Amino acid sequence: MITVQGYIEGVSYAVQIDPERQLSDADGVLVDPPASVSLLMALHETEEIAMTPTGPTVVGDRSDALGALAILQAHSDVTSIDGELPEGYPENEPGVVY
Repeated sequence: MITVQGYIEGVSYAVQIDPERQLSDADGVLVDPPASVSLLMALHETEEIAMTPTGPTVVGDRSDALGALAILQAHSDVTSIDGELPEGYPENEPGVVY
């Protein structure tokens, strides 16, 4: 389980990402996300997102832990990420507290 905290347009959020979650609903790997996070996912799903300025790109996808983290990283002010990061997530990303 991964816990992400941050701000969307100045409003704080906290969401859990469960990479093992069965994808039976619209929230994908997100566990009971706030409405602001669900909207952010819907707006940026299928968008190509650069994980670092020179690094690989990831397709935003709420059904994939890496894709969901990419959307949050690119379109919100992430203040902390706690838990085991998925393969492909760049470590020591500036501005993120691990």
